[in-house]
Amino acid sequence: MDYDEVMARLLGGRTVNQTAKDLRMAQQTLQAWVSKTNLPTPAGVHRIVHATGLDAATVNLAVSAERRRRKQSSVTQPPAGYVSLAPLDVPVRAGAGAAAHPAPAVLRHVDVLESWATALLGSDLSRVRLVTVRGDSMQPTLSAGDVLFVDAGQRAYSTDGLYVLSRGGNVFVKRLQMRSRGVLAVISDNAVYPVELLADRDLDDVVICGRVLASWSLRQLS
Repeated sequence: MDYDEVMARLLGGRTVNQTAKDLRMAQQTLQAWVSKTNLPTPAGVHRIVHATGLDAATVNLAVSAERRRRKQSSVTQPPAGYVSLAPLDVPVRAGAGAAAHPAPAVLRHVDVLESWATALLGSDLSRVRLVTVRGDSMQPTLSAGDVLFVDAGQRAYSTDGLYVLSRGGNVFVKRLQMRSRGVLAVISDNAVYPVELLADRDLDDVVICGRVLASWSLRQLS
């Protein structure tokens, strides 16, 4: 059993938010496990074993294998003055709209000039991940195949803008806008798609995976 299978067993078809509530743990911690931003500590492994009924050896082997995989993938260092940006790793299927999926992606890793990236994306580049746009729901702002630079550390709504969202096993890129009385509008820039208004319990089903900082488009020239 690999790490993704352990996480799937832990979620059991539930959202990250609902699972965190059921296990009485911080949603941010569970989201970090699922997205592989941080892997479970020994205490976390014990919690997984208790919640899933899996034996400790199976969970430890899966976590250790994932840790080795991450270490091996980080062996190749970018040239001096450059920084390597990795894809946002969200192990769920893509849904309708301008959706994101870990594979296939237009870019898996990209080395960019650190000074250029810092000027455009902020000083903490360790939080920046890549996401490939699918679908047409965010046109004309975004097109299918565009590469997004996402602040994966932004796990909560902070201000109006584009966010990567996860809900019900689907991952989307949508515009979020706060309306009156705590109602959050989920907006597709393509007017064909209706605006969705979320409030109260509806908000519990939506997990913010990051805020979109910038996009990268490739246009064919005749």
